[in-house]
Amino acid sequence: MQSLAALAILWVSYHYGPVPPPSASDPNRAFNINYVYGFTDARVQTLVAPSLWLVGLMALNVSPFYLPSHLLFRRLFAMAPAR
Repeated sequence: MQSLAALAILWVSYHYGPVPPPSASDPNRAFNINYVYGFTDARVQTLVAPSLWLVGLMALNVSPFYLPSHLLFRRLFAMAPAR
């Protein structure tokens, strides 16, 4: 469930979060959540397409973080056998 929630949050923040640069009328508003548009606040990066970055970010969140953690915790906290 946590993996699905993380994927949904990444998708929503990508589609509904503001794109850099910050607007002059609201400079303190959060934007470029997850750094999909690059690592600077000045301009949008052009090396990788933002949608491709999002897919990679989704894959890298689930593959090396959530899946190994799930397998480890499932082994460490195995259910006691029923009597």
